[in-house]
Amino acid sequence: MQRVVIIGGGQAGAHGAMHLRARGFMGEIHLVHAEPGLPYQRPPLSKTFILDESPPESLDFRPAGFYEKERITLHPTKAVAIDRARGEVQLGDGTGLAYDALILALGAAPRPLPGAPSSLLMLRTREDALRLRPRIAASREVLIVGGGFIGCELAAALAGAGRKVRLIEAQDEVMQGRVSPLTARLLREALEAEGVEVLRAARIAAWDEDGLGVRLADGRALRADLLLAATGVAPETALAAEAGLAVSPSGIEAGADFRILDPAIFAVGDCVFAHNLFAGGPVRLESVQHATDSARHVAELLLGASAPYRKVPWFWSDQGKRRLQIAGLIAGCDAFRIEGDPGAMSFSVYGYRGEELRCVESVNRPADHIRARKALTEALDAAS
Repeated sequence: MQRVVIIGGGQAGAHGAMHLRARGFMGEIHLVHAEPGLPYQRPPLSKTFILDESPPESLDFRPAGFYEKERITLHPTKAVAIDRARGEVQLGDGTGLAYDALILALGAAPRPLPGAPSSLLMLRTREDALRLRPRIAASREVLIVGGGFIGCELAAALAGAGRKVRLIEAQDEVMQGRVSPLTARLLREALEAEGVEVLRAARIAAWDEDGLGVRLADGRALRADLLLAATGVAPETALAAEAGLAVSPSGIEAGADFRILDPAIFAVGDCVFAHNLFAGGPVRLESVQHATDSARHVAELLLGASAPYRKVPWFWSDQGKRRLQIAGLIAGCDAFRIEGDPGAMSFSVYGYRGEELRCVESVNRPADHIRARKALTEALDAAS
């Protein structure tokens, strides 16, 4: 194997390239990254970056000199097609890039919102955040549509910066299905204590054409200086589908080793729907940990390793002064218990499936999180 091509310069793509070189791969590494600038990290976008004056390059994984030194060739253009028969990626600048192994680290994109105006603002990229900075600085009232992790992070950050924030969530609770009902309630109540007005079970019937207001199904009209949509993302699968690879609404379909139909092609990170030993079936995971670990696993496979992927999923979400850390998966849990002091925002919720511990959600209790990851890993090793 002489040439590896990676499409996508986010967490998965960049770490896959870096890990290959760090582990001694001597061939060519080509990283296709369509966004302006160097590959960068996204988590700070919804927390600190939109509110401070830090320069764009503060988010870069590595400076330009690193890629030159490590002989990782960056291609600042879009991949437009995959020619599997020729083993070539066609780039937006008209060139073809041959590969011996191809890693799809395509990520995910904001879900389209029916009826929403083209002026609707979303936060997904560094460029989005840079455009939002002056709008936020000039705003006193903000509407956020979507009460998932990103929506709650934005609400906490903006309320902490003195904005009046209203958070619109279509479900009965924020972060529904992502965390236990108890953790969701406690974190929502913390937002409300900080002045965030959380509107639950609030469905949007119409959008104002200027992108600054909505009308709810119950007839209420809401307006603000700034309206942001944070309604989740969908995996990027179009490039894989056009190449004849198996995809579904859940992502690019892959086995436990992230290999797809074509033995020369792998998919990693947010775009892949892969069999997971901990989950006991196929799952798509959105997290920095999964993006990094899945890319490193594929790099190891390309270097000759054969061990199965056996990482326990874990996640985090910083919501103002509250750091939520999750080890395991909430799906299938049928009983919960809590330890700590919810009133002081220092607690952990333990989720069980029968007698089996499956998930631990820790708020401002990092030691609990570390112990949970160790316990879940040991249980997975023992069961495998």
